Amino acid sequence: MKLLSVIFIIALINLSIFVTFNESAVILNRNKRGYLTSSLKGAIVGGIANKALGGSAKKGALVGAAAGGLIKYIKRKNRQQLIY
Repeated sequence: MKLLSVIFIIALINLSIFVTFNESAVILNRNKRGYLTSSLKGAIVGGIANKALGGSAKKGALVGAAAGGLIKYIKRKNRQQLIY
C-alpha cells in the first residue's frame, strides 16, 4: 500500500510540473532539466535509497535535493567555461 501511495505522489508531482510548464519532467532529457526538477529527482532518489538502507527518508530526501541542485549548478557552470 505504501508503494502505491509513493507512485501516486510521484505521478501527481509529475502532473503538476506538466500542467505548470506544459511538458513532462520525465520526458525532459538531462540537459533541459532545471534546478527544481533536478532537486526533486534527487530528493525522491535520496529518500528511497536512504529508507532502503535503514535510515530516515526525510534526511535522505534533504541530502538528495541539495545534491541534485548542486550537481546541476556545477554542470552548467562547467559548460559555460568551455571554449569552442
